[in-house]
Amino acid sequence: MTEPTPLSPRRRLQVEELDQLTRDTKRILDTSMGVKAPPPDDPLHDDAQELRKLTADAVMAQYEAAAKAVETMGEEVKQRINRLQAALEECHDDMKLVAESAAAIREKGKHAQVVIDEMSSLSGDIRRAVTELMKKVQA
Repeated sequence: MTEPTPLSPRRRLQVEELDQLTRDTKRILDTSMGVKAPPPDDPLHDDAQELRKLTADAVMAQYEAAAKAVETMGEEVKQRINRLQAALEECHDDMKLVAESAAAIREKGKHAQVVIDEMSSLSGDIRRAVTELMKKVQA
């Protein structure tokens, strides 16, 4: 069996108040019914005290288990956050690649435009030269 956790000062005060209330209730019942309350060292009294202590320990153990379950959920959330951050970083890297690709395509477009303009100009020059030669040949 696990060792019981020490009671907090507030919990200890509540247990003491419960013990006092139990004693007062027994005294009142005994006085009104003519039955004598068992003395404090009576085994039944000790068993009740032990039962209250065990109950308080069991309740505390349940709260501790609930707290640990919440902490475990918190760890799972942290793991999900880490996975999301990794995915977000990967998306940022992908977006950098997209931006670089778009810039490279624009550069190739500019280069193609320059080449087409040069070819168009050269083609125009060739056409004028051919036209002049044809006029000279026909003349």
